[in-house]
Amino acid sequence: MDNDIIDGFLVPKKPSGRLRTRWLDDGRMVEFHSVSNTLGVDHKLTLDGETPPDGRYTLNDDVTRFEVIKGLVTHEYFIETYEHNGSDIMVDCSRISGYGRSCHIYKEDEPLPDGVYKLKRFKWVKVVDGVIVQTGLFKIAT
Repeated sequence: MDNDIIDGFLVPKKPSGRLRTRWLDDGRMVEFHSVSNTLGVDHKLTLDGETPPDGRYTLNDDVTRFEVIKGLVTHEYFIETYEHNGSDIMVDCSRISGYGRSCHIYKEDEPLPDGVYKLKRFKWVKVVDGVIVQTGLFKIAT
């Protein structure tokens, strides 16, 4: 069978679903096509009608962050917030497996300095360059 026919059958030529809109935390509008009304990995999107620059964006719900490369969503994160010494630490977590190694961690939109942090009881993380490199139930050696 001709591969073009198979590809045309398995991969739709036009976006599926209805055009959906969401608002970013900075007030700009994101548009994407979706059957399920949710923004997810591999969705092509526009930002105020144009292809957005590569980067991370946060929806105005303040719990959903996504990464865009060349106009496609490559990662979606759930933001977990922890109080640490009177201020908030935020972690970009996987919706499926939660936080762990390779998750970005930051405070006031700046990467968290290198060190070991207690997020809450039995939740310790070691951070290097704003990324979690180790997790543990008990305090981690520096």
